[in-house]
Amino acid sequence: MSSCPELDTLDLISAKLHRDARPLDFTAILELDADEAFLAGLDAGALSAGRTFPSSVSRVFGRRWERSEESPLSVVHVDPDQVDAVVADFVNGGKDPHEDIQVRQLLIRRGDSMRPLLLTRFHHCAMDGTSAGLWVFHQLMVASGELEAETEWQSPEPPVLSSHPHHQRKAPTAHWGASRRLYSPHTRPSRERQWCAFQVESAPIRDALKSIEGVTYNDYLAAQYLQVMKDWNADHGCPSNRMSVWLPMNIREQAFVGFGNGSSRIRVYADAIQGETVKDRCQGFRSGLNGSRDVGEWHIPAATGLLSLPDFLMVPILRAYLNRPGVDMGSAPFTHMERLGSVSRFLSMVTSAQWVMMLHPRYPLGVAAASVGDRTEVTLTYDPQMLPSDQAHEFMERYQQFILEGQEAL
Repeated sequence: MSSCPELDTLDLISAKLHRDARPLDFTAILELDADEAFLAGLDAGALSAGRTFPSSVSRVFGRRWERSEESPLSVVHVDPDQVDAVVADFVNGGKDPHEDIQVRQLLIRRGDSMRPLLLTRFHHCAMDGTSAGLWVFHQLMVASGELEAETEWQSPEPPVLSSHPHHQRKAPTAHWGASRRLYSPHTRPSRERQWCAFQVESAPIRDALKSIEGVTYNDYLAAQYLQVMKDWNADHGCPSNRMSVWLPMNIREQAFVGFGNGSSRIRVYADAIQGETVKDRCQGFRSGLNGSRDVGEWHIPAATGLLSLPDFLMVPILRAYLNRPGVDMGSAPFTHMERLGSVSRFLSMVTSAQWVMMLHPRYPLGVAAASVGDRTEVTLTYDPQMLPSDQAHEFMERYQQFILEGQEAL
């Protein structure tokens, strides 16, 4: 093991915010339609990706990376009736960035008649979703033979972040204080995550949206999600327009350049979707999103003063500041991966994809969607201690129905 550079600011903050009770990681679960030669090449691809992006195969030691030579990829052969338990153990197992490398993979072989599953678990202290895509793309390029495996350690540049000269902490339309929680019977979080998923044929919706100037498919999915959140709370006796959706945002100056964390967030509030029609809600959501972007709500200020403190002071101050009751984390997160960069060329071999997201302690659930071609995979991640499985599936079914009914109403 040898020493790597210091963690960048956002990586360091994520590492210090880690708690075993609510791990800061996310997992891609891909079912692959690939030949044996490709599957055999995944290990070489994983080793090469680790050398290309050293922080991914490093542990956090103080404020520096300590990299490892071990492969992130393991392979298991299991009976079909054992698959769900193996996947759940992988997703919910320990993921301390100080004790483990930041990327772990598991290739599950399920017998001759079943396609393999490739699970990749990423810790947020080393990467965001864009960097995860860069890592997987490199691995797949090597596995396919289109790129020679890297044998030397590389020194990738971190993302160069955009800034806003007159940024505001909240958009002018935001409410004072924190958004209303999304209703759940219990508010104490656990470390366990469960998930459920459905698919959407996006082409008919995209076609219908062409007549609404300025509105995107992402606006449609997010506006319908926010409407379901409003209705969900109203049906459980806690109606409020002080609800909002939390939207991760890539703030790199160049969208797919730089390895590490290059994401921030904006929030869109329920007041934006007061219209009677689906078209009104979509236009209102777009207006709210633009308002948050325009005032620089996504801007990340320098934290040099705080980070200059020793860990025994910096860590409790950082946690207390970011977790104070009035901090607006939104009511629930939504992310839609649509512009996937070069990695999209390999997605024809992906027959299904689920994206188990990380959850803040205030969130009982969150939604991650990924669109490739005319297909959108929607995964709802939930905490079963905060929200029982039957209620999580009810929420998912409501959202799926809203998407389908909204298409007819456009």
